[in-house]
Amino acid sequence: MTMSSSILLSIVCPCYNEESTIPLFFEALEPVLEGITRHYEIICIDDGSTDGTLARLLAAAERNPRIRIIELSRNFGKEAALTCGLDHARGDAIIPMTPICKTRRNHQGSRRKMARRVRGRPCPA
Repeated sequence: MTMSSSILLSIVCPCYNEESTIPLFFEALEPVLEGITRHYEIICIDDGSTDGTLARLLAAAERNPRIRIIELSRNFGKEAALTCGLDHARGDAIIPMTPICKTRRNHQGSRRKMARRVRGRPCPA
């Protein structure tokens, strides 16, 4: 079985100047995904960030081989970045997502919302 045929779930995440949210995003997302399946990928598209977003994404990808990074040459906008990620996704199911963990205080609530979203349940505001 090839790697691409074994991926059940792709998370596609366009990122623009998200340096401060990247660590919390992965801290919240990875345990949820691990609880569902080990056959996943996270595709993060750096949409021409001017801060340290790309460096944080590359560090995460070095730690977890399921994280794939696409670097765009400039800021094309969220929709274009998302489309790029969708074009590269290999999962049977694809979930678009943005880094949502703006503060540690919201971290637990974000993890619960993310779990509901990934498991296909409605996500109350």
